[in-house]
Amino acid sequence: MTFFSDPEGLAVFACEDVFYGGAVILYVCHSLDNLWIFQCGEEHQDDDAVFLSLQQILDFDRSIMELADLPAGKQAKRPSRGAPWDIY
Repeated sequence: MTFFSDPEGLAVFACEDVFYGGAVILYVCHSLDNLWIFQCGEEHQDDDAVFLSLQQILDFDRSIMELADLPAGKQAKRPSRGAPWDIY
């Protein structure tokens, strides 16, 4: 199993639907500046983002570990929980 090279306490962004509504994470972005974004797949505004730790995301959905080695500048999406990630 691959593990995140980032510390568990790293601040990441999640959409409100994931954090407050328990929505499934269907979209992940690892930006070139090492920012991680986790969303439900719906369109969101910047002010819909919630700061969490990487550990909180992993506690919420362990399948995110599949993306631990997602290179900076890449994104991943899937149609539903348990579906394979499409990396682009």
